[in-house]
Amino acid sequence: MPAKRSDKVVVTRFLKDAGVGNQMHQFAAGMAIAKRLGIEHQWDWEPSELREFGLEPFGIEKREGTECETVFYKVGKGSTALLDLACEAVLACKSRKAGVYSPFQSEECFAEVADEVREQFKLEPLELEIPDGKTPVAVHVRRGDYVHHPWLDITTTGYFFNGMGYMRRKVKDPHFFVVSDDPEHCTRMFSRSRDVTVMPPQTEIDALRTMVACKAHVISNSTFGWFGAWLGEDGPVVVPSLWHRHTYNDWRPVPDRWVKMPLDLLYKPNLIPALVERIEEDIPRAIVYPWKAASARWEELRVSMRSVNTFFEDKECPIFILGTDRPGWLLFKDSRVHYASMWSYAESLTTGVRLARKVLWMNDDICFLKPTTWEDCAVPKYVGEIADGVLTKKEDKPNGWKVGVIKVLNKLKGMGYTDQKNYSTHTPYVYEREKALDILDEFGVFEKFPMEQAYFHIHSEGSRPLGKEQVWKPPFGDARYLGYTNDMLTPELKAALLELLPDCSPWELDRPIRV
Repeated sequence: MPAKRSDKVVVTRFLKDAGVGNQMHQFAAGMAIAKRLGIEHQWDWEPSELREFGLEPFGIEKREGTECETVFYKVGKGSTALLDLACEAVLACKSRKAGVYSPFQSEECFAEVADEVREQFKLEPLELEIPDGKTPVAVHVRRGDYVHHPWLDITTTGYFFNGMGYMRRKVKDPHFFVVSDDPEHCTRMFSRSRDVTVMPPQTEIDALRTMVACKAHVISNSTFGWFGAWLGEDGPVVVPSLWHRHTYNDWRPVPDRWVKMPLDLLYKPNLIPALVERIEEDIPRAIVYPWKAASARWEELRVSMRSVNTFFEDKECPIFILGTDRPGWLLFKDSRVHYASMWSYAESLTTGVRLARKVLWMNDDICFLKPTTWEDCAVPKYVGEIADGVLTKKEDKPNGWKVGVIKVLNKLKGMGYTDQKNYSTHTPYVYEREKALDILDEFGVFEKFPMEQAYFHIHSEGSRPLGKEQVWKPPFGDARYLGYTNDMLTPELKAALLELLPDCSPWELDRPIRV
């Protein structure tokens, strides 16, 4: 360590209205600058009507009015390069006290003094009532000023359920301790979870002590949760794949070793209470329709659901429409059908596969044509071998799903799955929740076609060619499934479907469908 230079002082100028998490990041970066340059470290707190100085429990006294020349002023991301620039500015300063004003939100900004930072912020773990044999896992739910903030995003219910699902697969017998600035909201969110304890209102230090007492962490996009996980890190840490989509774009201020949920769940989906409840009920079976309203050319969804009502054996399992707009013909009175707003197919996929232990995945342009069982749909079907050259083919105008398919197929090949087939049959699929979540963890697939390839290559038990059970236009003959595209949606096809399925389902508004 360089000898201290008496002629220079670095002064951490805390950001105006900074919370405890940001204060910790800034103080830690000041420690790093001081050690690297061999100079003294001081700090200055500007009085705030919104925040209190929060570092006194760590033996760091509040100091106000420290005179210095501010030589480094950067509001935004944190990185090693940012710390290098701050050090250069401090050295170039002609005044004895050089002030730095930046959030420094990254481990990189104090990695060289990480041990000293951990010692400075050391806390006694809070004594938790941990059930026998369970592993304590912290879940940090940040709400507060995020709820109505113009550009900061709230991590959603779906994100936390997925993060906790990951922990249930990776951590032995987890029990979740929820830390939040809104415990009432969390009590409602996790009311059906038997392995969750929502902590009562806590001081900020006790909230950190709770997180330090845990072995693994699922955190919000918050510097407070960040430090709670970092100080208590003794297992996996799950973080949002994007920190804030509007403010920081693709910046992720988290260590590479932390698990970034490969689920785009920072958008604010209008999850109806019934959807959250169904996830927690652990129901055995459900039917799921992802639906993009703007792509509808007719009443495809309504007719497809009629075919479910008419021909699918299971008359009790719930049906979920995860869509971009609520269908105008959908009645509220039917308790079997539920609608939830979803921003994208990725969100529908990553939410939908969790809704039951087994999920029948449908599309609005798929119809049943004769009585069909779960067993009929559970057999993986393929339409042929993957054509030669697909893995090396370069598209002039590549789209997302084609890029995803090639990525998945190449990864499968590297895993030893060289006998590759095209499982995109445009028929209903059955996904088992735990298997599907493992696929998402491994591949991060968010589109229909890549998901099918990843899932059914790995879970290919009983696979067989599709054969003649599918048609795409009338006459339907003895086929079981109809699968069509927009250019196949002719007046003849519409008329044949309405002749086969003339009656309204219980969940439909009774109004005619026009050909």
